[in-house]
Amino acid sequence: MKIQLLLTFTFLVAMTYSQQCSPQIISSAGTSFSGSNSQIEYTLGEPVISTYESTSVTLTQGFHQTRIIISRINENQTPISEFKVFPNPANDFIYVETGQKEAIIKIVAISGQEIRKIHINKGKTKIELSDLSQGIYLIKANEKEYYKLLITK
Repeated sequence: MKIQLLLTFTFLVAMTYSQQCSPQIISSAGTSFSGSNSQIEYTLGEPVISTYESTSVTLTQGFHQTRIIISRINENQTPISEFKVFPNPANDFIYVETGQKEAIIKIVAISGQEIRKIHINKGKTKIELSDLSQGIYLIKANEKEYYKLLITK
């Protein structure tokens, strides 16, 4: 009985340690950088690239990163331009406010189709949205800046 108990305990300990595996890289050169919300790693001198995967194991020869995972994209919370779009989410209208003398605002569907093109002047301009269906749209300001707009009905 003691031998059976000892064998069971040894087996359980071996299984616990065998499940712990960390990625290791063997390379001639490379480094990694970490920031507050991102990390990049690279290695050099890998002429052959191949990846073998099963349900529980990924073996990569060459590049050590088999896929890119973006866990979070920060939306810019501080205005970097002279454009303000409000209210958001919107129902039947939005206001676009700018300090520029003239600007071109485009409302673009998420598919990329341009819905409307509006020329606005300095100050606050009301844009009617009552003919648009509920969904997510992009506001393109002067072909440079994009704002996400949610229309709810």
